[in-house]
Order: sequence, then structure tokens, then C-alpha cells
Amino acid sequence: MIGLPISFYYLVSELLMKGQSLGKKIMDIKVVSLMGNVPSVSQVMLRWMFRLIESPC
Repeated sequence: MIGLPISFYYLVSELLMKGQSLGKKIMDIKVVSLMGNVPSVSQVMLRWMFRLIESPC
């Protein structure tokens, strides 16, 4: 139950804040697509799914 909100944090924050989470915003970095644009919803979802596979805990 505790891990569920944590796992959705990155998905929601990167979707709502155009490629940034709170930590990325503080460090002034963000996720971009290969073309340098804001990542699409599908790109953020794919990134999020791989994060779940890489660190399931």
C-alpha cells in the first residue's frame, strides 16, 4: 500500500510538470524527447514502466 503512491509519483509529476519532478525542478533539469521537446504521454508512460521493472521495491 505504501509503495503504490510512491510508484505513481514520477508518472504524475512528469506528466503534470512537463518532464520534471520536484527534485528535477530544484536541480533545473527535465526529461526531454530525442527532438528536445516535452515528452509525450506515451514516452512518459514507457519511461515509468521501465522504472518499475528496474526497481520493483
